[in-house]
Amino acid sequence: MFELRLPLLALLIGCGPVVLPASELDPGATFAAHQAHNGFRIDRLQGGGTGVVESARWINWSGNPQFRVRAEEAPLGDLWLIAPAHVEVREGGVPHTAGDVEPAWDDGAILTLRPASGVPLRSGLFERIGGSGYSVLSRNAQTLLDVHGTYRADILDANNRRVGWWEVHIAEPFEPRLFEGVVPGVSPAMEAGVTLALNSEIDWIEDHTLDIFRGTSSGRLDGRSGGGR
Repeated sequence: MFELRLPLLALLIGCGPVVLPASELDPGATFAAHQAHNGFRIDRLQGGGTGVVESARWINWSGNPQFRVRAEEAPLGDLWLIAPAHVEVREGGVPHTAGDVEPAWDDGAILTLRPASGVPLRSGLFERIGGSGYSVLSRNAQTLLDVHGTYRADILDANNRRVGWWEVHIAEPFEPRLFEGVVPGVSPAMEAGVTLALNSEIDWIEDHTLDIFRGTSSGRLDGRSGGGR
């Protein structure tokens, strides 16, 4: 079913940061976002509505955020990309305490979510549910084709109980990535932080694989970790 979304997703991204129709999203997801120019378009927020994750690099003073998260005109929080898959999250309404999304690697990418308010959560491995290649999203990928596909991870609480899920669809070289999931009890800024963290990890993986479309090492980071090409 996901393959049917790709032509429309590619078409819409060419028209600017427009919202994807509900028919193109997983009906069970409470958050969804796709790559847009220098950031992400949030297609679905918990409780309804849409938003954006937009670059704040036009203000480059020390301490200023790299990305801002907002729902329409309402600010939701700020994000700092510290390293691949490591994002500091300052949530709206919690001004003096930062949360973060931090990576770990155990034969694949695992993310730990530490909200400024709320309990820590972590993902399981991002296991392939669509496409062909490695069974999990991993830095062991050799070519871009090993990376392309759809991956889903369980979201687990401190007792290793499944409380939600997170998914990414990677369809290079032309289509933007799509992120969807359910992470109960966290803010939209934290969900945007998970999106940015996972996107930056995929950038790192792709930058260290063989680009079979050009026959060379991909080397395509180019500051892409914020959004689409």
